[in-house]
Amino acid sequence: MAKRAKIEQLRGQQVSLDDIAHLVGMTPDEVTDLEQTAKVTTLVDETHDRIVDDASEHALAAHLAAQLLDTLDALGKFVLSARFGVGYNGLVHSYEELSSLMGLSVSEVAVIEANALRHLRQEAAPV
Repeated sequence: MAKRAKIEQLRGQQVSLDDIAHLVGMTPDEVTDLEQTAKVTTLVDETHDRIVDDASEHALAAHLAAQLLDTLDALGKFVLSARFGVGYNGLVHSYEELSSLMGLSVSEVAVIEANALRHLRQEAAPV
């Protein structure tokens, strides 16, 4: 989803397909395929009962997500941010990319991600 948002942003800026592909780490054919795939909106507001479609509510959701990420240790925050494109211009990084970057195995990166997600679920759970 994050790559799609970046592609839409770049398309709006009249960036060429080849340049977009390079910036998001895909081939031009992959970019075109992604653009043609059905889009699904899943962001839900803090009451969990309706789809967020207002810009101010998106900002609030982003702020709440940032607060949750701040409850993580540095390693967990880095892995989740990179895996889900938070703070990386919307680019999502694969387990393999993070493994190479961090000098860890793919399974170790996956375990860090799973632990961080578990922590976030506990932090976000209603009291």
